[in-house]
Amino acid sequence: MLTVMAVVSYYWQRATDLPLVSFALGVMSFAYAGLLGVYASALFTKRGSARAVPWALGGGFVTVLLLQPYCFGGAFSLADQLVGGTAVAFVIMQFGSKGE
Repeated sequence: MLTVMAVVSYYWQRATDLPLVSFALGVMSFAYAGLLGVYASALFTKRGSARAVPWALGGGFVTVLLLQPYCFGGAFSLADQLVGGTAVAFVIMQFGSKGE
């Protein structure tokens, strides 16, 4: 899976003509948005469950995907994408039962 992701990322970066650092930060936001939302939920609240974690990670990923420049014409910056994905993941985690 990592090899496939590396090959896809190589061609994706070449197709977008982004500088490497900007591209790497953009790719990391897909994973980190969900992780930050789950972490914030576990740290700051008593809500959430193990069953909600995959849904929250997926929700963060999909949110960042929908906020990409090719979906909204560049209306959202990298920071906006990360904050939006984190917020969606956090809200999804809040639907889990207390202490489950």
